[in-house]
Amino acid sequence: MSNSESRTKSYEIIVYLKDADDDDLWPWVWIIDDVRSIRKYSRRLAENLGEDGASRVECNDEWEAEALATIIQRIPGKGHRRPSRLATNNPDHGFSNLLYLAAALWKFNCSLPRSFDEHAQIVFGIYHPEILGISQAAIWPQASVHWMFIALVFGWEAVFRNMSVDVVVRNDPLRDDQELRALPKDFRGTQLPKSDPWKG
Repeated sequence: MSNSESRTKSYEIIVYLKDADDDDLWPWVWIIDDVRSIRKYSRRLAENLGEDGASRVECNDEWEAEALATIIQRIPGKGHRRPSRLATNNPDHGFSNLLYLAAALWKFNCSLPRSFDEHAQIVFGIYHPEILGISQAAIWPQASVHWMFIALVFGWEAVFRNMSVDVVVRNDPLRDDQELRALPKDFRGTQLPKSDPWKG
């Protein structure tokens, strides 16, 4: 594809919500003028582009769909704008939203905007169990596993290491798969490499 073609043709990213009952919100469409912008932000969405110039994604639940829409809105374009999910005023101070955001970043192989990392640090500062003064198990049985995954996505070496230690000490972090439903399946089934991925 030539540079002139990439600038003259419009592209669409269409997010469908499985079994959606609100036709005003779903499907959600974002229109982008330069295909290079899609490649820069998400390799998977770019690879999914069809001959009609559309990349279609079906999400299983509204959390995932909202998280993906939040990510896609960072790509220069226009379309069906929706309120950002980057908030900390909900009951868990934005932790659930952050978890689904991290899962979407992982699943769709997205680049990490600085605003997401800054938001994640704010949520960690508010919702981290040591800040709240209670045990992680009291907040959420799988809190350490969730924070370990978020730390992996955002490249937080120290947090990843500390949460990993907590998971090992408690010895059975994956007993209740229902508690880990927000995490990508490939993460839940992945064995950590023997070598230290944070060194070198």
